[in-house]
Amino acid sequence: MVHRSVPETRVVAISEDIPLDSLGAWFRRGIATLQSIAENNDPSSTGAYGGVWPNELFTDEYGAATVYLTVGPGFDDGTIGDDAAVLDLPAVELAVATHHGPDAAVPRAYAALGEYVARHELAIDAPVRETYVTGFPGVDRIVVMEIGWPVFRVSR
Repeated sequence: MVHRSVPETRVVAISEDIPLDSLGAWFRRGIATLQSIAENNDPSSTGAYGGVWPNELFTDEYGAATVYLTVGPGFDDGTIGDDAAVLDLPAVELAVATHHGPDAAVPRAYAALGEYVARHELAIDAPVRETYVTGFPGVDRIVVMEIGWPVFRVSR
């Protein structure tokens, strides 16, 4: 596990309150929309794909779901359409675990990260952030993703 300070991040995002059982289909549609937006922009103006997942989505089986694409200077806001919005994700401190493998193994990475955060009493009430380094969970056979659990900053 590593700790990372993530600054405020400008993104184009698709967000919706959804039932947990529709997450897979909703995720695939959202990522496809973001990929289309990225294709209509200068590649130097877009960056990593990710997701923001509050605990309530999983504990209550209903809640906010967000997928996003980081954007920078030169990004054309006019290419996003009605399904997405440009917003700033707040700065956050994260404990980060990297998952490299099949989608079915993602829960093990989450469990190890959750155990680490609990053991060190670092957790704060904020949504988990995922960054998709290579591929997308539920879409590609093998993915590389970073799972970022929000934590209390202890020292610098």
